[in-house]
Amino acid sequence: MASNDETLDDHQRFVLMKFRRNVSDITQPHHDDKFLLRWLRARSWDAEAAEKMLRQSMKWRQQWEVDGALKNWQPSESLLNFYPCGVSGYDKDGAPVIIVPFGGLDMVGILHAFGRNDLIKLTIQTLERFMELAAEKGGHKFVVIFDMDAFNIRQYAWRPAAEVVVSLVQMYEANYPEILKACYIINAPRVFAIAFNVIKRFLNEYTLGKIQIFKNDPKKWKKAVLANIEPDNLPEHFGGTLADPDGNPRYTTKVVHSLVHPEILKACYIINAPRVFAIAFNVIKRFLNEYTLGKIQIFKNDPKKWKKAVLANIEPDNLPEHFGGTLADPDGNPRYTTKINQGGKVPKELYKTTFDISSTTRQFTTAVIKKGEKLKLDFIVVEEGSFLKWEFRTEAHDIRFGISLIDAEGNVTPVIHHKRVAAHQIDESGVIACQAPATYTVTFDNTYSLLRSKKIHYEIHIAPPLGKLDILPNEDEINGNVKSEIATTSAQ
Repeated sequence: MASNDETLDDHQRFVLMKFRRNVSDITQPHHDDKFLLRWLRARSWDAEAAEKMLRQSMKWRQQWEVDGALKNWQPSESLLNFYPCGVSGYDKDGAPVIIVPFGGLDMVGILHAFGRNDLIKLTIQTLERFMELAAEKGGHKFVVIFDMDAFNIRQYAWRPAAEVVVSLVQMYEANYPEILKACYIINAPRVFAIAFNVIKRFLNEYTLGKIQIFKNDPKKWKKAVLANIEPDNLPEHFGGTLADPDGNPRYTTKVVHSLVHPEILKACYIINAPRVFAIAFNVIKRFLNEYTLGKIQIFKNDPKKWKKAVLANIEPDNLPEHFGGTLADPDGNPRYTTKINQGGKVPKELYKTTFDISSTTRQFTTAVIKKGEKLKLDFIVVEEGSFLKWEFRTEAHDIRFGISLIDAEGNVTPVIHHKRVAAHQIDESGVIACQAPATYTVTFDNTYSLLRSKKIHYEIHIAPPLGKLDILPNEDEINGNVKSEIATTSAQ
């Protein structure tokens, strides 16, 4: 049945019925009409477009094993300590209140220490957890407060950092539609406008419509937050009453103060946004759909404004004092650090400065690609639904990387366009679904280098369709059955 809080007209009921029938082969019993309506609304009630979106998302979930291995994946404790987010409580309608001290996110440090892949996996895992919390209250949306205090746009001038943010936004928009109830962006500095102008291009109208942005004016953003969230569901730092046992108002025991599934965002408040944030957001918003953008509110460093917006939907006892609520740590810290981790600078001793093969049980292959030459690896795929997975790292210098497909007729199609990647700074990894029969050629290209050879460590293999993972005993047997690898080193 359709959601109780929405009355559908005859046309919408017909579209819902058609959509339900068309996707019956991929949906599960728990995928009720509320779930289906999220995808239809995300595609303006176009059943065919919604079906395409949902099928692509289901394939994405298979690729990342969202409903399988990822559920039991345990990120490192260090990564968790530097991942800034936490749940402080619920708003007046029962939607989870997520606090993201974004200014404490050391994106450069996280990528160097833990890698892009683990960051994405942790973000997916976190979003899934938020969805589960919302479902426990009978809903599917949540409220987000982004605290932009101490936001530094300079780290996003590093291309890998900017690219991963864009990737996360695109992932969120494509796979979690209509989940944002409200978004408060508080304490936004002037530079935040620059970032937001970039980001909002990736946000759809729904998401943008949920966003409120406040400068560093606690009175304003706390009022907005507390209008919808009770104080006992917020850290003291955000206008609530929650605090750590030692009195820290940031509630760090629940929220890390160092943080993409469609339509799960109920609201998002980006606060204390500096001016330069607008630059970053202008990039990110291009990857957000209308739903997500509609949930975001961005506030400069004007607590009066953003607190007003936040308190309009969140009771003070569901927010830290810092955000206009009443929550605080036992020691009086208004940021409620006993509940909300504050993040911080990742120590450089955690950075992966070298690649030590002996430290892992993974089967990495090492190769030296001479100057002016390239390494090509051919993988034959014989079974539809298989996946090509890769991970590699170079020593000291970057490398050009790309993947092409050769079909049964011999036609060559680029799958991953060749480009230089900074694999000497962070591990490069990925996965794609394969068509069959076909040959996939992975190329490491060093032809542009006239002076240096490149040393690379890589692990690339074809994984079978997910339905067969439980009957194929190990990766060696899998690779023996479905992979034929031919490595050739040749000059351009």
